[in-house]
Amino acid sequence: MLTRDERSPTYGQEHVEGNVSDFIESTFASRYVAEPLPRYQLSEYGVPAHVCYQLIKDVRALDATPKLNLASFVTTWMEPEARDLMQDALDVNYVDTDEYPSSTEIQNRCVSILAKLYHAPSVAGEEGRGDPVGTATVGSSEAIMLGALALKKAWQTRRKAKGLDTSRPNLVMGRETHVCWEKFCRYFDVEERYVYAEEGRYCATAELLEPLIDENTIGVAAVLGTTFTGEFEDVQAIDAMVDRVNAKNGWGVKIHVDAASGGFIAPFIYPDLEWDFRLSNVASINVSGHKYGLVYPGVFMENYLGSTERSITLNFSKGASQIIGQYYQFLRLGFGGYRKIFLNLEVVRKRLRRAIQLTEHFEILSPEVGVPVVAFRLTTLTGSDGKPHHRMYDEFDLADRLRMRGWVLPAYTMCPNAENIKLMRITIREDMSVQMADQLIIDLKNAIRWLDTHFIFTAEMAERMQKKLSLERLDSSTFNSDDFTVVRPC
Repeated sequence: MLTRDERSPTYGQEHVEGNVSDFIESTFASRYVAEPLPRYQLSEYGVPAHVCYQLIKDVRALDATPKLNLASFVTTWMEPEARDLMQDALDVNYVDTDEYPSSTEIQNRCVSILAKLYHAPSVAGEEGRGDPVGTATVGSSEAIMLGALALKKAWQTRRKAKGLDTSRPNLVMGRETHVCWEKFCRYFDVEERYVYAEEGRYCATAELLEPLIDENTIGVAAVLGTTFTGEFEDVQAIDAMVDRVNAKNGWGVKIHVDAASGGFIAPFIYPDLEWDFRLSNVASINVSGHKYGLVYPGVFMENYLGSTERSITLNFSKGASQIIGQYYQFLRLGFGGYRKIFLNLEVVRKRLRRAIQLTEHFEILSPEVGVPVVAFRLTTLTGSDGKPHHRMYDEFDLADRLRMRGWVLPAYTMCPNAENIKLMRITIREDMSVQMADQLIIDLKNAIRWLDTHFIFTAEMAERMQKKLSLERLDSSTFNSDDFTVVRPC
């Protein structure tokens, strides 16, 4: 027996003639609902659970496949046991420590593990647990702002103790830093002082940072793994520079290391690289568990020294799932497990790097030491006049072509002052196999081959040609002649 709603059609004449952009609907759901649901306001009665599921599934159907999203550092695979533990904690509000004390204990264990990994003095020795101060945060913005706020508060305390002005704080950093740093400066009234990138140098150096530091500098931000090329800034050299500046001027400038990507790579692949609390001026470190901590999105860890305040987050309520997931990975993998995974990533990275170089179409921009990414750009070509010329397509066209095969391989411009440099980046995660890497190279070559034999017009090129020829638009007639035929009209 059909209900009235089931007898009523979903589609009507308004679907033929009217604007239905304010509604959400599904062909499958039409069996169960009489009218399309409003897209931007609450419906009057709602829908059955399975209908709701199908509607949302349809909306997400055209999203990229996470495994093929080479733009993202975010973890896209975890073991079923880890997923089950995280699922069990979805209804746990971590901040309710009296009701859920195990979540607090697990967070503190994670903080202690990271503090030990980063050579924090508070956990010195083989067995000593110590008392490191840190917290899990909701996202990178909170983690960065906590670290920067700690720098600002310490600077204000030093200045006030000497009776000095505290109204003009500044923060020194490279322009390749995450946008969170700019947010901090805007939100908390701190002047940002940047070392800008340039051709051939895409990170800040100690020599370029030093002239920007003065008595109002709250600290220096160092990046262990930039999003542009995966490069590690030389934190050890920055620390030595800060030592000299402090000794000369009697200041107490400290360093925050933004190790969102590199904080889980360096200890396992480059254990002798000194970038952490082994350096005397490193005051705080943030690291993203959802990247190479191998946990689904949502958890960051922040370690601080010299504070006894335990409630140090900017957010209040937050779920416990990602904290549980991070602890699972720590127990499951141990040091050896993480190292094995990252060594595998290194093999894939080197294989991709070599294969891309062998195409002779690209210049590699990512360094040999850094986060497991391969950043590269198209090379120039020698034209019929014997001079270097740019191709008739760019990295963005290549990214579009690869998207047709399902790959999300980002094309972007370098950080400010080097925006003229276009590049692409392959982010290598645990779920990228050698076979996947080889298929990517095949598709990359095929995309280049197609672009080399077809005409691509960017909006700027088309606009210039239209103005030059005084045309309203471009079509195949524009190119018709006895000795020229357009391959693909644009």
